[in-house]
Amino acid sequence: MGHEKYNDLLSDALDGRLTAADAEDLNGHLQGCADCRALRARYRVIDAAARRTTRAPSARETDAFARAVRSRLEASPEAAFLSALLSTPRRGAAAFALALAALFLAVRPAARPELAPEAQLVAAGGGTADAWTAKSADETAAGALNAEFP
Repeated sequence: MGHEKYNDLLSDALDGRLTAADAEDLNGHLQGCADCRALRARYRVIDAAARRTTRAPSARETDAFARAVRSRLEASPEAAFLSALLSTPRRGAAAFALALAALFLAVRPAARPELAPEAQLVAAGGGTADAWTAKSADETAAGALNAEFP
């Protein structure tokens, strides 16, 4: 087996997660492998340093941190704006209505302009715009003739 297995076992040993069989296997390997013994020594130094510097913050430190964050948030311009905007129920309702109207205007479909008669004919599959214009011109000329000669 390669050293990867023993690297994992060394890590598990530092965490206190070795089974009896794995501990026996690791100890047997360490007796004959100087590289893994050196790695175990490095892991122990790192583990000890981490245990010395890692601690949970005290209640006083936690409270001080929370107060500092709260005061920075309250001092922000956004917080002042929201506080003024929502200071009364009526203002809050007005802000909600304004936001709702803005949302409605943003997501509604755009109004479609009315199509000219020739475009409606083309859109409905009634030929090309040129054919419609030619037909319209003929009808207009015929209408003018009928008007002049009843």
